[in-house]
Amino acid sequence: PKRDWSSDVCSSDLGQPAGVTVYVEVPDVAAALQQAAAKGSKVVMEATPLPMGDMVIGMFADPQGNVIGLAKEGAM
Repeated sequence: PKRDWSSDVCSSDLGQPAGVTVYVEVPDVAAALQQAAAKGSKVVMEATPLPMGDMVIGMFADPQGNVIGLAKEGAM
């Protein structure tokens, strides 16, 4: 039988299929996540400072399941 490798190699730590996440720079990641949630999106990663630099990121999934990243450089 043919094995379906997609379940083994095409997944992410967020439980979503692997793919590209597009990040959009916003003035306030936490506020933008709240706005997205208020419009029906699901927050999949709260605003999180990155340990390697001066940046905060967060992610949400739109109602169709597409994951969009938000970023704010110089936020710390």
